[in-house]
Amino acid sequence: MELFVNSYFMNKIKHIFSNHLFKNFTVLVSGTLASQIISLLLMPILTRLYNQEAFGVLAIFQSVLSIAYSVGVLGYHEPIIIEKDEYKAKLIMCFCFILSFLLSLAVVIILFIPLDYFAIYKNLKIVLGMSVFLQLTNLLYQYWNLRKRQFKRNALYAVLQAVSIVVSQYFLFYLMPSYGLVWGLTFGYFISNIYMIIKTKNDMIKPENYRELLSIAKRYVNFPKYFTLANFIESFSNSLPVLFLTPLFSVQSIGLYGLAHKVIFHGTSLISSNVHNIIKSDMAARKGIRQIWPVYSKLLMLNAVIGVVISVFIFFLAPLFFSILFGNAWVEAGYIAKILIPFSFAFLIRGMGSAALRVFEKTKYMLIFAFFSMVVRFMALFIANFYTKDFNTIILIYSLASCVTVLGGEVYLCLCIIKHDRDLLAA
Repeated sequence: MELFVNSYFMNKIKHIFSNHLFKNFTVLVSGTLASQIISLLLMPILTRLYNQEAFGVLAIFQSVLSIAYSVGVLGYHEPIIIEKDEYKAKLIMCFCFILSFLLSLAVVIILFIPLDYFAIYKNLKIVLGMSVFLQLTNLLYQYWNLRKRQFKRNALYAVLQAVSIVVSQYFLFYLMPSYGLVWGLTFGYFISNIYMIIKTKNDMIKPENYRELLSIAKRYVNFPKYFTLANFIESFSNSLPVLFLTPLFSVQSIGLYGLAHKVIFHGTSLISSNVHNIIKSDMAARKGIRQIWPVYSKLLMLNAVIGVVISVFIFFLAPLFFSILFGNAWVEAGYIAKILIPFSFAFLIRGMGSAALRVFEKTKYMLIFAFFSMVVRFMALFIANFYTKDFNTIILIYSLASCVTVLGGEVYLCLCIIKHDRDLLAA
């Protein structure tokens, strides 16, 4: 079924996009698909080595990592693609590297604050700071490759990172069975970072003076002003189940949720992230010149169809799939995967809307929507926890709330694109 879906999806994309865009899309998807397959095939080895508590530690680790990643380089990575001048784009890269280091340092300092909530990060402070820095620099290299249209380089990076992470996590189990997953993740980022450094070393520059960096930072000040806070709020919303429920439930329960979330969202991000990158480039080229809705609407419908097919597969086969692939100890994660269907479906659609947000520079809307979404999701968790102490029921309510908010935001963006096309035809 998965092969049929992928084949159908690729054929539809080919009809929608030009041959050039289709080629770029297939290169990006092939790398991401290969990395996802590698991770999925090797994951059963890790689930038979590490216990649920170790995966719980990984989920807690990644929740903070994703929040720090969302703050990232204050949104300044986006102009790497859209800046017309090559030298200024390189200045943005340099500025972003500095911000990456400062943020990773800030994360470590914050975790040393003597709060009871941070006690669970006692042995994760330094490695978390390292992961933040490595993940952010990898992001910068990927955006630079997108600017240079080095799609094959990003595809190889995805495969290398997936292999490096899983292999590192396997061997580190014998040294640190409780923390091997988080250290292995960090080492995998390090290896892929080395690859990017080697491939892009001739493109990097040192600014003639630091006033240039301040100038370029001022030019794109709207990105940190709106996008960063919005991204932080959105990432915080996505991490709410782990952050909110960790003090209330066992680390084993968090581990089951973490594995279910990882497997389900790995699949949807394969389509979502790559469609996002390609459609963002295509929309930017069409904006103000050609209509966007004909292409956007077809891709949106296609994403919805793929989402329904994937959701049906998860609903009927997830528990069996998890028990066979990861072992009987993880069958409960399959039931949690079923609970996440509404959110994963909306997440697939969100890749389209996320691209539209950036191309149409809906910075203020993104901030308002992210805050509204966070409030809705938090209230869903809070109210659910008030009325029931069942972990799965709480996750289900959170999943439904996330689905409603994301799809509501997508409707608004569709209306924006339709308005753009109408104004273009009327001009």
